[in-house]
Amino acid sequence: MVKSKPYVNRRLIRVALGQEPADLVIKGAQVVNVFTLEMIPGGVAIADGRIATVGDVEHCVGESTVVVDAAGRFLVPGLIDPHIHPEVTKLTMTRVAEALLAHGTTSIMCSLDQIGVVAGIEGIRFALDEFSRTPLKVFYNAPSRLPYTTPASTVAHTFGLQEHRRALEWDETVGMWEYMIESIAGFEEGVLDASSMLLDGGRRPQGHLPFTSGPLLSAAVAAGATSDHESWFANEVAEKLRAGLYVFLRKASCVDNVAEGLRAVTDTGLPTRRLSFCADDIDCSDIVDLGHMDACVRYAVGHGIAPLQAIQTATLTPAEAFRVDHLVGSLAPGRIGDVLLVDDLGTMAIHSVFADGRPVFAGGRLLVALQAPTYPARFFDTMRLDRLVTEDDVYLRVPDSAAEADVLVMQLESSQIRSRRNATLPVRAGRIQPAPDQDVLYISVTDRHSGKGQMASAFVGGFGLKRGAFATSLSPDDDNVICVGASVPDMVVAIRHLFQVGGGQVVADEGRVVDVLELPVCGIMADVSVQAMAERERALARHLSGMGVTIPKPLFSVLFLSITAIPQFAITDQGLVEAARRQVVSPILSWR
Repeated sequence: MVKSKPYVNRRLIRVALGQEPADLVIKGAQVVNVFTLEMIPGGVAIADGRIATVGDVEHCVGESTVVVDAAGRFLVPGLIDPHIHPEVTKLTMTRVAEALLAHGTTSIMCSLDQIGVVAGIEGIRFALDEFSRTPLKVFYNAPSRLPYTTPASTVAHTFGLQEHRRALEWDETVGMWEYMIESIAGFEEGVLDASSMLLDGGRRPQGHLPFTSGPLLSAAVAAGATSDHESWFANEVAEKLRAGLYVFLRKASCVDNVAEGLRAVTDTGLPTRRLSFCADDIDCSDIVDLGHMDACVRYAVGHGIAPLQAIQTATLTPAEAFRVDHLVGSLAPGRIGDVLLVDDLGTMAIHSVFADGRPVFAGGRLLVALQAPTYPARFFDTMRLDRLVTEDDVYLRVPDSAAEADVLVMQLESSQIRSRRNATLPVRAGRIQPAPDQDVLYISVTDRHSGKGQMASAFVGGFGLKRGAFATSLSPDDDNVICVGASVPDMVVAIRHLFQVGGGQVVADEGRVVDVLELPVCGIMADVSVQAMAERERALARHLSGMGVTIPKPLFSVLFLSITAIPQFAITDQGLVEAARRQVVSPILSWR
């Protein structure tokens, strides 16, 4: 929990006046001022976890003060991710905090919606309490509704007006998440009422507005959207900025909107002042190999943004977007003492990290030992199925007399957008067969919440898999089991195994399980280090590469194929969904 009340701290005032010594003074630095884009010689003085003064700090030093010599390094505010789904890392929240703090991220905005669909609002509350025992600051954004999918897929728990009312009582709640243009233009009363309730309470709805422009964009802003993380083109970014939105450019594990989005600045001269970056969805191998918000700053500098501006976009701007800039986002009196000591601004080479005025990272290692809590019973045994999945559950059928069928293939593009292509597939005894030689695979989704095991199947391209199958029980937006296969028998092996082990990610080939990553916590997380999870991700990817997969992160890319708010197609346990019409459509076009 962000400890911000009461805000006025009399000891902090006395320290600022030099009447009492600070707990910590960092001096001999160049302080990055994100308000004026200047570097101020001096340091910071911190008391009770908050900044008392910046610049000349000698008057704050006393016998009990811990003094750190910055040796000319730069002091930078702790970095902020304004839109991240931490559960997608597959780590528990304690291990997420460890992973992000090591890269200078000291605050995040999140909704914990993946925990929500599995364990409900009680599970979300538990996760927030888990975060509160770490130095990472978490500002909560309640999901606009759960499930996000349209038509609604099967989940264990929903999130509606009743849950919004409860979340509004929490100190961490600063806004609403995934305020979808479909909900706004479709006049979804529950979502519009939730937005109004949050706005009336001083919170800010964050839009989900891909490819939104013209009257639709005006409608979204009129409905209270104040920011967006789904901008794909420079002209789209420019239009949203002109409409008054904050725009969070996404640098996710499989999507890069930063390079194109920054063209709205570098090509047109628009200011960066309302731009920021977000990870949205990121895996552990990218955190280990590339970083987090520190990597976004480096990337922006590499694309022509001045270092001080890049730092401003990753600190002050997201704080202002959620009206928490009195707490985080700058090195200024009154703010929480989240401070980075940086060797080089352009490369964001982080020497050490302070959170709440305490050292948490230095010398390439964490300085704090974080203990995960004992997780409640609702976080386990979440894979429910009252029957065995069979091949007949997966195969799509046409009359036995048919020899071939024309089908709609959901084609995965490099951007994660799903386009359409048609294919002709062979039929055997009424069962439509996959065609790996055409890069046409089966994809299925199995309800793992209700016990009934409702299933839907369709066809997908873009993976290149030649044999076997792979499956995952982590799958935003509903965390049902998604399976992709060149072999239906291997799909059955993979799906059954995930139910047996309580969730995770699995690769099957030639009738057996080749490798499995068990995720026992809510069927989507494990309490392991970011390094250990990254190695497991790489091992699974190596297996799939050997089975013909041509994309680098297949078990990451597959996660999002159930998100009906991403164009043009998705699949849930309800069926193949055409995003534009928000309707289930048949993947079978004809047969002969």
